[in-house]
Amino acid sequence: MVEPRELIKRFYPHVLHPPEITLASRYGISMVEPLFSMSQRMEIDSQSKQWAIQYPAWALFWFAGAISATMRTLPDNDPWSTRHPLVTPPLSSQARNSSTPRFGSWRDVVDITPPMREDIEVDMDLAFFSDALSDDSAKVLVAGPRGWKTTASVLAECSAPDGEYLYSVGDGALRWAIGRRRQYSGHGDTFPVTAIIQSAANATSIIKGSHEPSEALDNLVHREKFSNMAYVPLDDEF
Repeated sequence: MVEPRELIKRFYPHVLHPPEITLASRYGISMVEPLFSMSQRMEIDSQSKQWAIQYPAWALFWFAGAISATMRTLPDNDPWSTRHPLVTPPLSSQARNSSTPRFGSWRDVVDITPPMREDIEVDMDLAFFSDALSDDSAKVLVAGPRGWKTTASVLAECSAPDGEYLYSVGDGALRWAIGRRRQYSGHGDTFPVTAIIQSAANATSIIKGSHEPSEALDNLVHREKFSNMAYVPLDDEF
């Protein structure tokens, strides 16, 4: 695991950070608010991507913190919590028995949420997962339970020094992390918003030289973590 100060050197400009975190708040809200218009979503996505390009080292720690926090709230016995480093083929029996040779397809979520439609794209609970996760995003996602430093190291390996690609990889991993958490929490969960905002503040602290960010996010993870009893795998295979 590479220390933050070494990761920062992989990106340029590496000493800059956003002057405020309003955009981080809007980005976080967009993850849980389904009624944003298409133009609003496009604006938030475009601005967030520009931030990653302008402040790539900051974006690295922002995404790493939010992804790790979200993944650490999953039950410890959730299969997604034990897949780092990523192995192929995926560990789920559903994936092994399918033609999908990799982790990051809808088959990796039907262990706890059964498909209600033959066409996953019109299944209300699974439609989001119909768009397969990229290999690099999958690597970052499964690093999440190991903490923000490990997640940042993997994200940097996948994307440095390209801020635009970092945004693509980090955004994809974060959305899937939130999607997996939502399988436990249901819709209306506000944890992702708080985690994304706190991770933005932590990223600024790290860029300024703090060795350890605020404990507020770790305390939030502890309060919001699901117990092992929450993971109830289905008997059927799909």
